Amino acid sequence: MIQRTFRGDYFEGRFVAPLDPSGALQSKNPANLIDPPISFPFCYDHVEEAIQSAKRGLAVWKRLPPQERFVFVQKYREVLARYQEKLAHLDSHELGKPLWEARQEVSDCLSLIDHFLQLGSQTSLVTQVPEARPGLHGTIRHFPVGTLAVVSQSVLPLVSAHQYFIPALLNGNSVILKTTKYEIRQDDGVHSVDVQVDLY
Repeated sequence: MIQRTFRGDYFEGRFVAPLDPSGALQSKNPANLIDPPISFPFCYDHVEEAIQSAKRGLAVWKRLPPQERFVFVQKYREVLARYQEKLAHLDSHELGKPLWEARQEVSDCLSLIDHFLQLGSQTSLVTQVPEARPGLHGTIRHFPVGTLAVVSQSVLPLVSAHQYFIPALLNGNSVILKTTKYEIRQDDGVHSVDVQVDLY
């Protein structure tokens, strides 16, 4: 049986429950017509708080050497692997997909993270451009862009989110993650991993 509780939105390294909800989203397993839907409140005020939190985190994160960012993302991947069965059950329960398919998505997500870890950070690359202009050599360096918003798709929500926010983190950006409205609990599951890695 899946525990269906909602701890709130995750920013500043903690879960924050809405004190003055702006509305609520309904979570219902489409493969189960017996259990009633569960209501999860949301708060528009938390959007601005999440943005400001991400901007504050960016000031520190972008200054970390690429090797240190790599260590954090590697640890995130390790904790995600420990949670993979729970995440698969959440994925299956909220989208109604078969459990084997949900397990495959989590496995694909881990492989995707491995791929980005192997690529490394573009911010560590320096490309020399001989004769960028006549008599002048050039150098290309990559820098973080800033704070990015990533909204997962309702199809393959774990993979779709990780394909954007993992390279963003590796390259020194901060990220605001919003999961699809069809997977409210999956957001809580992913942020449970963040808590153990000190990513916020």
